[in-house]
Amino acid sequence: MFLQRQLEAASKYLQQEMGQNVNRASREKIPINLSKSEISEYVKRFNSLDTDKKGYISLNDLRASLKVRSLVNNLRSAVLMVLLQQHSENI
Repeated sequence: MFLQRQLEAASKYLQQEMGQNVNRASREKIPINLSKSEISEYVKRFNSLDTDKKGYISLNDLRASLKVRSLVNNLRSAVLMVLLQQHSENI
């Protein structure tokens, strides 16, 4: 009986504080006025993170995105270093 009450309380907490009810409440209370182009941009960004098309962004989605972005940034830095070295050799 005690475990059942704990489970129900935990479930209620997760739904109210971390689940759908929180998102629904925040959408209902805060008016959002975005242009069509802003909405389109945010949808595009969301979809680029939600690679599995689940309808939400998971921690794994965020990790994968950060890894890719880090690799791209490292690549850009490496390319920049090569260009700088080539340029300094030509001076």
